[in-house]
Amino acid sequence: MDRAKFYATFRNNLGSLTQPNVVGFELFLSEGERRQEPINRLAYVLATVWWETGKTMQPVREAYWVGNGNEAVAENWRRTHLRYYPFYGRSYPQFTWEANYRKASDTWNTKYRGDGPVVDFVKSPDLIMNPTYGVPLTFDAMEHGWFTGRDLADYIDTADESDAEDLREFKEARRIVNGVDRANDIGMIGLTMERSLKAAGYAC
Repeated sequence: MDRAKFYATFRNNLGSLTQPNVVGFELFLSEGERRQEPINRLAYVLATVWWETGKTMQPVREAYWVGNGNEAVAENWRRTHLRYYPFYGRSYPQFTWEANYRKASDTWNTKYRGDGPVVDFVKSPDLIMNPTYGVPLTFDAMEHGWFTGRDLADYIDTADESDAEDLREFKEARRIVNGVDRANDIGMIGLTMERSLKAAGYAC
C-alpha cells in the first residue's frame, strides 16, 4: 500500500494531519494489512477510531474533556458519575464495563500473547490505553460485537459497491459502537477512508 497516496487523498478531503494523527493511522493501517481486513470494513474501523478519539487517532479516556485537561478533575468526575467505574471508556473506540475488559484479557492472552507475560485488563484497566494492546483489540471488538452485540459483518459486506450503498452500510454500522449517534457524519468519513485506501492501492 502506498501510504503517501493514502494521506494525500485524506488531506484533500478532510484537511491537514498532525504527527500523532499519522502515528495512529500507521498502527491501524499496518494492523489492517496484517489481518487482511476487507477494504470497506477497514475504512469503517478507521472512521470510527478517527471520530471516537476526537480526530486524534490516539487513545483517549472517557470524559477526557471534563476539567479542561486536568486529569485529576476528570477522574473524580468519572468516579462519581459513571456506574461502571473503574471500567470506564478507554482506548480508541472506548472499552467500557468489566465484561469487555475481561474479554480483552482473554483475547489477548489466547490470541496475541505468545511468550509474553499474561495481561489482566481487569486488574490493570489502564493497560488498554497502550496501542500495543488497544489497536488489535479494537479490531477484535468490532469484528466480534463486544460493544453492543453487533459486529462489522452484520452491516458491511465485502462487495465493491456505489458510494450510496457504502454510506448506507456505514450508517447502519454505527450500531456496532453507539446506536445511531452521528451515524451520517461517521459514514461520510468512512467514504473518505475508503477512497484513501483505494488511492493507496490497498488490496484486501
